[in-house]
Amino acid sequence: VSIMGGGESKNRSSQLVKYGSLLSQTDRETLQTVFTDICGNAEANGASLQQFQNYSSRIGILGRFGNGLYETFCYSDTGINSTPDNLLFVNFIQNANNILKGSTGQKAVFLSKLSQHVGNGGAVTGESIQELLIHLLNFVTDSELVRRIFPEFIQWKHDVDSVKVLAHYLLKILLDRLKVDIKAVVSTDKIEHWLSNCGLLLKIHEVAFTLMLFGQQMAAEDVRQLLGASTTVVDGEEINTENFLLPLKLPPVTNGHNDNFSSLLLDRAMLMALNHFIPTSARGKLYPLFSSVKHGESFSTMCSRAVNKGPTLLIVKDTKGYIFGVFAAENWKFAPQFFGNADCFLFTLLPQFGVYYPSGYNANYLYLQQNAQTLPNGLGAGGQLDYYGLWLSADYGVGHSKAKPTCTTYSSPMLSSSEDFVVDSVEMWGVGKPVLPEGKDKSILDKDPEARAILEMAGKPRHSEALREEPEDTS
Repeated sequence: VSIMGGGESKNRSSQLVKYGSLLSQTDRETLQTVFTDICGNAEANGASLQQFQNYSSRIGILGRFGNGLYETFCYSDTGINSTPDNLLFVNFIQNANNILKGSTGQKAVFLSKLSQHVGNGGAVTGESIQELLIHLLNFVTDSELVRRIFPEFIQWKHDVDSVKVLAHYLLKILLDRLKVDIKAVVSTDKIEHWLSNCGLLLKIHEVAFTLMLFGQQMAAEDVRQLLGASTTVVDGEEINTENFLLPLKLPPVTNGHNDNFSSLLLDRAMLMALNHFIPTSARGKLYPLFSSVKHGESFSTMCSRAVNKGPTLLIVKDTKGYIFGVFAAENWKFAPQFFGNADCFLFTLLPQFGVYYPSGYNANYLYLQQNAQTLPNGLGAGGQLDYYGLWLSADYGVGHSKAKPTCTTYSSPMLSSSEDFVVDSVEMWGVGKPVLPEGKDKSILDKDPEARAILEMAGKPRHSEALREEPEDTS
């Protein structure tokens, strides 16, 4: 490892400006500090593999992933290539410049080379890309650095199988477009197109490399801000929108009861993915509403905790281990017809990840009914009456997911292990700003959803909690 004198120190400053041209002055200074930390010497002009490994292990990058990063950083188009055991400052800065602020093409070049090195130096194939994706996803969901900067994430479990499922989902987007299998060679221009057309992948790239390069040196709040943590105004109130990673789990909003619970169905990787697809106005926070494990296997209990609570995630696990659900962008409510809007979507988590948006064929987004005499009783999403994309019967414990070949509303396939399924467990999570309990006595319309349905079919819907229309006297 070479040591530089005063002249070379000035040269480092000029290299920062020349090869870090897209970076802010603060970013350049931080990266210079990072390189010094890697070398362990402010006068060093290069870092050995061992020094890089020591630094990488401190932030949670180990094994082939760390070695692959070192080898990829060693080379650039500066014309001043590092040797295999001496990462030069100039190459470090230019690669950092390109992966943080460069074009999609520049990011694709780095990812292609990194995939090659992580995959033991062979051709870039679907298999080597998948291995890289698993490394990146594990880093952004479970590294020591992430735990320090985002301690709230520990509240959600880490599941290695979910990481593999999400990596497969991201890779499938690429391979399906190319119409090739996982062993096929993938060119850099195809990776560029993939990055350009997969927002979730691009966000994971941004999060991973921002954390790697800045996370160790900057204060946690500064890193969060750098990654795009923002504040969104919802109903006149500001909420933090951590839209780049995982939602923060909030305590439950109840009438003084301790209804907090840990999710048995959601984990960090799947939440990161789902959070990407949730509309920005609702994104960023989750709070517990219902768990069949904690609150009992009761449809009426679930409804009492879900109705009029704003946007929600409903997650269902069937007895064969399939996990799936629906994002409801509006309040759940008892109604004689479908309701909702085009921000709703169906999803699957296991055994494969998928998100299914409305097709535009119809507006049958959501349905909820209980104790009705002439209407189906249960919770539905998509399709049509008695033929739903997702259905939970009011007779708790059974449901169906019908799609031949897809659900008309969401273009979704069958979500469950079989068309008719048996429920293992159900969870409901509030999304976004918590809806405070009103603490009012229920009216007869709340106690008798059938009566309310008849009123709505007669063209007399309720307009607010404070003012309700009474049925006309037809006697």
